[in-house]
Amino acid sequence: MLLHWTLLGQILLYIALIFTIYSGYDYFKGSAYLFKDTFR
Repeated sequence: MLLHWTLLGQILLYIALIFTIYSGYDYFKGSAYLFKDTFR
């Protein structure tokens, strides 16, 4: 039972990590676009 909960926690952690990377990448892409527009 404890092992099952640990596995579930790891899966949730991976999902949160992937979601953070995805949103961070989108944010960085948007910021880079804005900065490029500013420094032109």
